[in-house]
Amino acid sequence: MPTTLVQNDNRPDQPFTIYDDTGTVVNLTGCTVKFFFRNDNSHIVVNLAHATMTLTDAANGIVKYVWDNHAPLAPFDLATAGEYTAEIEVTFPDGTVETVRDTFAYHVRQEVETTV
Repeated sequence: MPTTLVQNDNRPDQPFTIYDDTGTVVNLTGCTVKFFFRNDNSHIVVNLAHATMTLTDAANGIVKYVWDNHAPLAPFDLATAGEYTAEIEVTFPDGTVETVRDTFAYHVRQEVETTV
């Protein structure tokens, strides 16, 4: 079941805990974690310029993604209603990269005030 969000919003933040294939929390200390958010219709990743997530508790694998609504050169994350798929990519301090195996489904519904 997809997470439902509303077009043009920039809350709530999206928290995640990162686990490895055995179910153990991944220590993200020194890592860069990115959240890629792709429109399923256009296949465009809408947040490339600001995909980096915030490490909220790196040792316990906890990160969050803050939705952007101030992108100066491109539409912000939730500007277009529709279906989206997201994935999380971790770059470790040694430069190796691992993409979290599961993807995340989102439904961005049209906001009511844009339809009047």
